Amino acid sequence: MLGIWIPAQGEWIPKFYDYKNKFSALVFQSQNIENKHGNDITFSIGVYFYINNDDLISQYASFAPQVEQVNDLDIDNRYTVFEIHNPNQYEHIGGAHGYVVIYESEQSNRTGESIERPLKINIGADGTAKYLPLQTHYYRFPGKITYVFILDSCENIFEKSKSDFVNFMQEVLIE
Repeated sequence: MLGIWIPAQGEWIPKFYDYKNKFSALVFQSQNIENKHGNDITFSIGVYFYINNDDLISQYASFAPQVEQVNDLDIDNRYTVFEIHNPNQYEHIGGAHGYVVIYESEQSNRTGESIERPLKINIGADGTAKYLPLQTHYYRFPGKITYVFILDSCENIFEKSKSDFVNFMQEVLIE
């Protein structure tokens, strides 16, 4: 329905949000990461879906006290990327530091639609699964879908969380 395949690390803790008011989200929290100051810290990667919501790029451009549009992440160049800093948030662990990555998909740009919707597998009377071929129907929301990916991290573990975020973004598939 949202046309995205999301990679996840086995040790990440997911939190799912219902689809409501043309919005949904999925947030992954990392496991504890040891840092140079001895305390364990986590980071999160949020994936936010907006249906037919205009002007999200300008809204996220003022997301934190220090926001700068950058193009130095090793990810798909179709994404709009902002690096964010907030020294007043997470002060005890170096201040907030992360990224906001935005991709807008117009309905006309969704040509492949190869990410299939889940199918219910019927169980026969003998207890075996009856597999069905993939269907050619696609259940996508009409109009524009805006995908927003947020790395919520801090200075003390920024290099590790940035590396994980870049790996995550390189494996995301949007159709």
